[in-house]
Amino acid sequence: MSVETTRAVAAGLSSLAARLRRRTGAAEEAARFLIRCTFTLIAETLELAPRGGMAAVVSRSLAAPDRFAPGLTELWSTLTWTGEAAVLTATPAQALGRVELAELHALTQARWDEVDPVIFGDLLLEALDPGERRQLGAHFTPRAYVERLVGLVVEEPLRADWARARGEAQAHRERGEAVAASRVVRVFLAELASVRVLDPACGAGNFLIVAHEALRRIADEAAQWLLAATGEVVAPAVSLAQSIGVDRSAWTCEVARLVLWIAAIRGRPAAASAEQATIVHGDALLNPWPPATFVVGNPPFLGKSRLRASLGESYVARLRACYDSAVPESADLVMYWWHRAATLLQAGQLRRFGLVTTNSVTQIYNRRVVEAFLAHAERPIHLVWAVADHPWVDGPRGAAVRIAMTVAEAGRGVGRSIRVLPGGGEAVEHGAIFADLRVGVDLARARRLQANAGLAGAGVMLGGRGFLVRPGELDGQDAGHVRPIVNGSDVLQRPRGAAVIDFTGLSEAAARGAAPAAFERLVAAVRPERLANVRAGRRERWWQFAETMPATRRAIAGLPRYIVTPETAKHRVFVFVDGAVVPEHPLLAIGLADAFHLAVLSSRIHGLWARANGGTLADRPRYNKSVCFETFPFPDCEAPARADIAALGEQLEACRRALAAAGWTVTAMYNAPPPALRAVHAAIDEAVGAAYALAGDGPESVVLTALLALNHRRAAEEQAGAVRRLRAI
Repeated sequence: MSVETTRAVAAGLSSLAARLRRRTGAAEEAARFLIRCTFTLIAETLELAPRGGMAAVVSRSLAAPDRFAPGLTELWSTLTWTGEAAVLTATPAQALGRVELAELHALTQARWDEVDPVIFGDLLLEALDPGERRQLGAHFTPRAYVERLVGLVVEEPLRADWARARGEAQAHRERGEAVAASRVVRVFLAELASVRVLDPACGAGNFLIVAHEALRRIADEAAQWLLAATGEVVAPAVSLAQSIGVDRSAWTCEVARLVLWIAAIRGRPAAASAEQATIVHGDALLNPWPPATFVVGNPPFLGKSRLRASLGESYVARLRACYDSAVPESADLVMYWWHRAATLLQAGQLRRFGLVTTNSVTQIYNRRVVEAFLAHAERPIHLVWAVADHPWVDGPRGAAVRIAMTVAEAGRGVGRSIRVLPGGGEAVEHGAIFADLRVGVDLARARRLQANAGLAGAGVMLGGRGFLVRPGELDGQDAGHVRPIVNGSDVLQRPRGAAVIDFTGLSEAAARGAAPAAFERLVAAVRPERLANVRAGRRERWWQFAETMPATRRAIAGLPRYIVTPETAKHRVFVFVDGAVVPEHPLLAIGLADAFHLAVLSSRIHGLWARANGGTLADRPRYNKSVCFETFPFPDCEAPARADIAALGEQLEACRRALAAAGWTVTAMYNAPPPALRAVHAAIDEAVGAAYALAGDGPESVVLTALLALNHRRAAEEQAGAVRRLRAI
């Protein structure tokens, strides 16, 4: 099978489909017609239909296009099919023009025997999509990625079953007990035939194809062993009926049926031609799942912010009601599939499941879904394999993304946690895998500390760029309601020097009276946009920021300076900003003005804690205040050590200011740190490590274990009434 040939065939279908759509306006009919053409050409390749029949019809019609539809109809009338094939061949022939016939003729000459159904499905969805929503003929999920997850979920446990059965049968054979040996293998084949593999968001069916191939390989090995050992011949044990898929798109279901049939018929043309997979057009999140042995797939990723826009208010309301509070409202859509699969596993209705999820699965709200099942007192499940950050290709959009993969079984146990290394290699850790998909330290058990409470919060969300003004643009009484504002780009790149009109806490009348010119600017630049907002609060308080973040304002109120860090960034950087500055989302503001705290937060020790707890967004570490800051136990230093660390924090700020004055951005500073910056960070790491009685460059597992133990001691102290507050608020 060839990627190049598969791409070329999909590109040809894409071009022809586009021509038919433009000429006829009947996109769905054109797509189904081309599916039947595809079916016919593959059937010819496998000698299930007269080889060259379709090419002959097309060739005769090139000079006389009106002969094409009758000729193809006559050809198709001679071919009768059952099972899945009958479903795929119910579309009538269409009339084609000369250019369209020339393109179809080129397709009849393609090497259809080299088309890989695993990637052809994604490409075919793009090529023939009636809605033309995709970039045509370009992208697919690589077979190796699909094979890896299917191998772990389906093939690994079934091969273990076959190894046990083969060993038992071989023992019978060596004792001359041929009948008993045969019985063991036949029982195994019967059990294999009862296996059902479900992909509850099957798309083009690529996971089901690979699973079907795996089942067939194992069945063939068992049949060959039986033939060699006893001379017995058995009928094929695996059929397409063992593949079950569900998808919300009726069109996608049709493509899945085609590519599954291609995969099945290639292995055993005569036997598989009448087989039919169970591909259900339906909603797997709101309806019961068909019974299955294994669940595997790649459900869609949608973050909380995109759920309502993509699925609609009423659907999201039904989803929330269906799952009650089992899945947090802030969790990604993919976690609903994870919860559903884990529930079935917990109830003994599945043997194993494995899903591709967003790599934000390790973030706090998504992680809670996993943690609830791992920590269940009576019916726990465990992860047998996990990778928290893996490269992937999003088939429908062709985007290079970062994902996580998890494979789970019922009960308590250990597994393999995979870490993808920068050069492309992998590191494997064995042991109990926790909800953060790591082995070794169960950081999900870290507790929020009262000492850190109320000090960190997200920046404001403006809800309209009309709030922004240039410094000095408004003067007089209006200037009192204009404040400097800083966002993540200002911190990491070059500052905009922007200011913002801030009427937080004022009524409409009070705002108009307090700063008339500023208010009238918002009337013109913000009000029209906000009055169209779907959220009532934002419409009714249009002169205020969409999210004023009162808790964040309380945390930084009255401070001469405070610390900020971007929530998501390649480098975890903490910097001071002036106390008068308004922080804008996605900056996180921390209400601490002491350089001691800046140095500790900037240390490697805190960096390890933040990366391990915070998860990632795409390939960038994410800093979540609940699990990165509020759980972090700051060192309790004697005054001299504290003063030394604070001095290093001031030195760090001075070093970065000097570099910025020389033209460096913060991102550039940390992409290739100059010697002065490396030196001050090394000094901070050493001093902060000493404050914890740890080596600043010590092994990650040692550092995290020590920090978790300290977190638990501090939480116990706080429960007893002793709170080491970082700052009174």
